[in-house]
Amino acid sequence: MRMWEHNIVPRERARSYLAEVVHTAMLLAMLLMLWHGAGVEGYDRYFYDVIGQLVGCFMPAALAMLLAMRCGVLDVSVWMSWSAGSVLAAAILRAALPGEGEVHAGGWPWLAFAAAAGCGAAIGGVNALLSRIPRLPAVVATAVTALLVWGLLHAVTTEREIPVHPRTFDAWHLETDVPVETEDDGNESADVMTACAPLAVTRMLAVALMLSAVLLAMLLRVGRSANASLDPTPPPWVRAVALVAGGTVAALGGALWLLEHNTAAVPRLPVHDLRIPVAVVLAGGLVLAGKGRSLLTVLYLPLAMLVTTLWYLDGWDLNARGYAFHLLVMLAAAVTVSLSLRAFALWGTATLKLAAACAVASTLLLVVPTLTNSVSLATYAHTAAVALLIGGVALLAVGVRRQAVGRGL
Repeated sequence: MRMWEHNIVPRERARSYLAEVVHTAMLLAMLLMLWHGAGVEGYDRYFYDVIGQLVGCFMPAALAMLLAMRCGVLDVSVWMSWSAGSVLAAAILRAALPGEGEVHAGGWPWLAFAAAAGCGAAIGGVNALLSRIPRLPAVVATAVTALLVWGLLHAVTTEREIPVHPRTFDAWHLETDVPVETEDDGNESADVMTACAPLAVTRMLAVALMLSAVLLAMLLRVGRSANASLDPTPPPWVRAVALVAGGTVAALGGALWLLEHNTAAVPRLPVHDLRIPVAVVLAGGLVLAGKGRSLLTVLYLPLAMLVTTLWYLDGWDLNARGYAFHLLVMLAAAVTVSLSLRAFALWGTATLKLAAACAVASTLLLVVPTLTNSVSLATYAHTAAVALLIGGVALLAVGVRRQAVGRGL
């Protein structure tokens, strides 16, 4: 049975290529403007807050949502898969290892990560089973799973954070030999010193390996699917595999959080980091259509996460109650761009072309104030961006309505 969600998978049209070019150009323009306006100073911020987000701890959760979306499923449980993996790994490590003094972790970190992966796979399996219920949209099924996991986490612990021993992952540092010149009685000699890289490097390598594994699996599927462009909606078993794999990857991302922070946070709400859906949409999850385009969206995802992170750090400051509401504004703009470009690729009317132009202009205007410190310019740009966004939504609704009436829908 075909659910309405399956329509989120874009179909290749005559003008799909043009829509993809516009979307890609918009993403690159946003990256250039945000990067130029960020004024990144200092190695730590550059490495950890900016470049590090290309392979950050939340990248696996974004990858899980993107995989599900490209299979016609809206998976809103990725946040809880991430949190469950983090909490379970922390609980195992805290129970197994002493809280003070020296620690020899042995194989416990590997066991904790294996348990996190199993937990994520189980959550994905529950999603897959619930999504098979007739007439139950997968977004509802995954929301039910997320609420169940969230309730279970709060039922088994009353703590807000679960700390682990700060030296639990000492054996996971990457080591390298560094030559050191020394002087002894006036004679210079070269010694070798072993240096340890920060655990952030280990985390980045692990996330890069997960991205590479997903890319390889998708590349093999594209190569074997001769008719992949005829019907973009994969069969049910592929959607089930995507949900299970997504849950596993997201949970491992949560476990990787422990490497640098030594604590797992019990989520206050079932939804937390809003960068995830923004990055997924900016990566082209709703636009790129045709054979092999899902592979391209995964390649775009790190850049989209970088853009989203720069916007989160230096964009329109609308933080309240622990949420960055300016991310919701960017999400609304990105979704409007995607839907208007898809509608233009399908029908190509002047109204839909204008809707796409308004949506793209609105998204670019949102990031223009990052290029300057002028408060007045930022106010004017944000006001114009919101006005263009509303106009784009209205034009999109009018254009789609006209097409529906003309076809008697």
